[in-house]
Amino acid sequence: MGHWPGPWIERLAAEGITAGIGTGTYCPDAPVTRGQMAVFLTKTVAVGQ
Repeated sequence: MGHWPGPWIERLAAEGITAGIGTGTYCPDAPVTRGQMAVFLTKTVAVGQ
């Protein structure tokens, strides 16, 4: 991935928490919307249960 959050993004993808922009491409420098953050948090809580 070549970007500092690469290992964390790969882990989140493996856990099903994030899917990038739909093509397996991730934009770690792009802003996250409130809706996207809500999805991340909901999926994170679900994985922890």
